[in-house]
Amino acid sequence: MTTTTMTADDTSTITIDAPSEAVFDAVTTVSGLARWWNPVSGSGAERGELSFDMGWPEGALVIHVRSAERPRIVVWNVLACP
Repeated sequence: MTTTTMTADDTSTITIDAPSEAVFDAVTTVSGLARWWNPVSGSGAERGELSFDMGWPEGALVIHVRSAERPRIVVWNVLACP
């Protein structure tokens, strides 16, 4: 089961019924992210930056990895979302 909650400030929490280590790897590695989202480059490690090729002419979605604490915490900040 997967649940998602959103707040007024666009903070979201996603709960996924899977081992936390598997989910952590899926959202902190380029290969993991590319398998379930879009082509991506960069680093999913703490203080890293990810650039997602969304096919937008204005440019990529760019995310700063504020925190990546294995196996349960990943915090992203969106830097650019054309």
